[in-house]
Amino acid sequence: MARFPVNSTQMRIQILRILKDGRIWEVNELYDALAKHFKLKMSEYTRKDPTTKRNSWKQRVRWELVWLRKRKFIKNVRVGHFHITELGKEVLALCESHKKQ
Repeated sequence: MARFPVNSTQMRIQILRILKDGRIWEVNELYDALAKHFKLKMSEYTRKDPTTKRNSWKQRVRWELVWLRKRKFIKNVRVGHFHITELGKEVLALCESHKKQ
């Protein structure tokens, strides 16, 4: 099975960039915004895992959201709705300042 054209670090940083606007984002909005940012082809966006029969892109995004949430960079407001924490904003600022150097 082919891999997505993005690694975990890129995905996590982009999620934080999207969430930094301060509003609460629904998970379906994040799927679409990330797919658009990373220029996913429709075949990549709709691909199913052969074992679980679940959408591979959505599983990947959910995995990264769990990773960010466990480290307290983002927070669930309610099921399927996220916003960035102060720690997440600090980490994003650190990543972006490091990239400029």
